[in-house]
Amino acid sequence: MRILFVSRVDPLPPIGGEEIRAWHFVTGLAAHHEVDVLSFADPGASPERLAATREVVGAWKRIPRPAFSDLQARIRAYPRLVPKFVVWHQSTGFRQALDDAVRGGDYDVVHVYGLALAQYAPPLVGAGQPTVLDLMDSWGVLYRRYAAAAGGLSGWAYRVRARIVERAERRAVGLGTEVVVLSAEDRLALIGRGADGILITAIPNGVDSASHFVPTAAAATSADRLVFVGDMAYRANIEAMQWFATKILPTITAAHPSTKLVIVGKNPAPEVTRLAGDNVIVTGFVEDVRPYLEAASVVVAPIRSGAGIKNKVLEAMAYARPVVTTPVGAEGIPIDDGIHGYLRSTPQSFAEGVIQLLDDARLRLRIGSAARQLMIDEFRWESAVQRLVDVYERAV
Repeated sequence: MRILFVSRVDPLPPIGGEEIRAWHFVTGLAAHHEVDVLSFADPGASPERLAATREVVGAWKRIPRPAFSDLQARIRAYPRLVPKFVVWHQSTGFRQALDDAVRGGDYDVVHVYGLALAQYAPPLVGAGQPTVLDLMDSWGVLYRRYAAAAGGLSGWAYRVRARIVERAERRAVGLGTEVVVLSAEDRLALIGRGADGILITAIPNGVDSASHFVPTAAAATSADRLVFVGDMAYRANIEAMQWFATKILPTITAAHPSTKLVIVGKNPAPEVTRLAGDNVIVTGFVEDVRPYLEAASVVVAPIRSGAGIKNKVLEAMAYARPVVTTPVGAEGIPIDDGIHGYLRSTPQSFAEGVIQLLDDARLRLRIGSAARQLMIDEFRWESAVQRLVDVYERAV
């Protein structure tokens, strides 16, 4: 099968976020199919990461992302009732490159990666080119949750943004082509926007539990060490750490005074750096999260907003570390509470779950082992890629 993967991010060896899914899809597909790539270029990509992708794909065209300021994007977006991220990806050069590739490529299917690029799909569908939209998570769900958490004027602003992105989602799923999302919750949200459920397939991310996220020790190398991993400029992660540090951590440190919370992730916002203190360490960007997972007694994911499956939870579970998270943090992951991890919704119950794990090393080992086995059984990238190929075959 000849595939054109059209992406808003370079499919590079992943550091985090959307790159993880793009990289594993592209490399997994390239093992058995011909894969060309058209992507918006990451100007900071290292030569080593670029070379790793070039080794596995065919033709790869990288287009600079338009240099709109936030104000310019607002001026262009709001009168037309489109999301700012759509404007940030409006490029005549990208559209021309896509037209040229499809005209000369004889592709069996075009994979459009991200709601921001759904604007490029209508001409493809109109011309009869089999096309699959990978919307990942629902932005409408994301902003509705932000609104509920924020309240007041900020909540109103998020509700306005939710209506705008929901409009974009309705347009995307209204094209009548196959759509892929991350979780069953995202799928139901899009069906609620009028999408045909038959055309929407939930394909969760996998995790490399065979060769990358492999613990070298069954137990943590540090006592009373809590770890959170994520992009610390991302609103859901900022809110999670503020909530945890102010509402949950004091209860934990009262029982275990030596407890340290290590916040691991790039671009920490000022709200996050201000949390640093005697019991909180903020690392900023790290090349490899595995040493931090290795040291973790418990991984916490107190996510109350956001949407889609959480890579941070998959990776910690693959690393055989016990995870305490929320129902939102566990979306798309069949965690049996008390077996594969702990699901907690309130500050008190969350703190009690962490304390219970810190008190019992054997319990940590048992839950960590069950979590890793769940990842091995149900979250293999090979299975995700095969499900994607099944979607391609339906589209063709």
